[in-house]
Amino acid sequence: MFIEGDVDLSTQAEVDSFVGSSIAGNLLIHGSDIVDLKPLSVLDSVDGYLRVGINGLNGGNASLTNLDGLSNITSVGGLTIWTNDVLTSLDGLSNITSFGGHLHVAFNASLTNLDGLSNLISVGGRLVIKHNASLNNFCGLYSLLSSNGLQGSFDVSSNLINPTQQQIIDDGPCMPAA
Repeated sequence: MFIEGDVDLSTQAEVDSFVGSSIAGNLLIHGSDIVDLKPLSVLDSVDGYLRVGINGLNGGNASLTNLDGLSNITSVGGLTIWTNDVLTSLDGLSNITSFGGHLHVAFNASLTNLDGLSNLISVGGRLVIKHNASLNNFCGLYSLLSSNGLQGSFDVSSNLINPTQQQIIDDGPCMPAA
């Protein structure tokens, strides 16, 4: 089912009752009781931005630990993962390979790595990764950066570690096995 316009899911009940395979607009997922995105596994594209959590107090997903359920999405216009207190993994995003907009990952206190982005090879806008207190592994960006797939600026700061683009490319452990 094709959904015209934006979709705003702010409760687990709304996530559970979602029906649709593609969205011609933005998808916003934010709510303190959202714990399971598996009901969204029927979704394969979001023409606008996929936003998991939002900027501001009481705007994120306080209980969401993973993005399982988003793994069938192959196409998004842009991606924002913002203010998800206990999110530990982006693995549910592993089928997204490119998008024309920005990539923002910020204020995710428990996120330790970006491995769920390892298939990403093209970002048309800026890449902003900030204020992720536990983030110490940027290897998920290796394919994107080593193929010169980032079209916009690179802004990484205030994480547990803050590598440059070149440090991510040059880091031997980030390179795929031969």
